[in-house]
Amino acid sequence: MAEDYPELRASDNFASLQEDLEETENKIAVSRQIDNDTVLTYNNTVQQVPTNLVASMFDFDGSLPCASPCSSRVGVGLVHLLVW
Repeated sequence: MAEDYPELRASDNFASLQEDLEETENKIAVSRQIDNDTVLTYNNTVQQVPTNLVASMFDFDGSLPCASPCSSRVGVGLVHLLVW
């Protein structure tokens, strides 16, 4: 968009907006990674002995990682887990 409108490219407000958007995308990526790491830890715990015995008694099953259509755009790799 900035290529079509040179005066927009030079605008300080537009540059500030771009920085804010980049910062927000980075925060989302970090939050997704934290969520995926937490789900991985939970799934590993639920599948290990002896916690898997207690987990099966209370119907704790594996969780799925965070998924979003834009996750590849912000560079977050989704963790694919095999839920038993």
